[in-house]
Order: sequence, then structure tokens, then C-alpha cells
Amino acid sequence: MQKNIQLSNISIKVIRKDVKNTHLSVYPLDGSVVLVTPKKTRHEVARAYAISKINWIRSQQNRFKKQAREFPLKFIERESHLLWGRRYLMKINYKKEKPSVLLSNKEIILTVRPKTSQKIRSKVIENWHKKLFPSLQLIAVNQRIYGIFLKNIILLLGEKLYQFLIIVT
Repeated sequence: MQKNIQLSNISIKVIRKDVKNTHLSVYPLDGSVVLVTPKKTRHEVARAYAISKINWIRSQQNRFKKQAREFPLKFIERESHLLWGRRYLMKINYKKEKPSVLLSNKEIILTVRPKTSQKIRSKVIENWHKKLFPSLQLIAVNQRIYGIFLKNIILLLGEKLYQFLIIVT
């Protein structure tokens, strides 16, 4: 069962679960707040707990607002890209052949046709990112066949957010 608690300008999503303790989380980027409480906890008690933690919630939200953010990627030569927690420099080769991406020791080598727009270079990299995770398609198939439960995971690669499914037993 879900309810919301509104404390001045902070909206707190309350989720009731079969848990022993109350957990309060503030999520990065948007600063959304989630309060997970045991099913037996009354709404007034959950609200009082949230009120007692209002200063902590605000400090966490301010901390997330102050964090440096990545600038939008332009997919140009010598641009820095994050992949698996490491920085790679982009090298662009202009050749009259099919677009491709190669990962070397310290570089992401993007091969595209001459006069290729930023939008197309972005699409090539995005498709390459998707091919890095082929097991996701297998998980989706197995869910239907075996009835495996899946959990959503959000992954930030460059400027794109990708949603992944992870098996939960």
C-alpha cells in the first residue's frame, strides 16, 4: 500500500512492506524521497518519523543539487565518455564504410561516414551500448518461460539512461 506524506515542499512516498525497520531514502538527480515502513506502522507514526528527519532530507537534497553534472555529450573528437566506471576518450575515424564502434585500452573509436551529424553519431554509440548487454534479451525470454521475477535497474551511460532487468529470487 502506498501513500504520500507532504511536508512543506517535500513529497515523501510511503511504501508499506513486510520489513522489520523503517528505511528513509533520498534518491539522486531529482531528490525524491521514499519511506519504507512495516505494514503495521500507523500513518501518523510514519509522518512523525519523516518530520523528525526533515533536516537530514533537506541536507541530502541540497547535496545532490550541488553535485557536478556531466554536460550533454557532443560526440566529437577527444570527448570524454564514461563506460563501466572508467573514462575513455572518443576518437572519430571518418571512412566510407558501415558505422562501427571499437573499445581500445583508453579510447572509444567511432568509425562513421564523412559529414555524419551529431544525432547519427549519438545513435551509433547508443546502439553499441545496447549490444554490450545481450543477456538482457535472454532474461526477458526466461521470464516468460520460467516465471522468473525481475527487478528494474536504471543505468546511466554517458547522457542516456538505460533500464535493465535483474533477476530477483
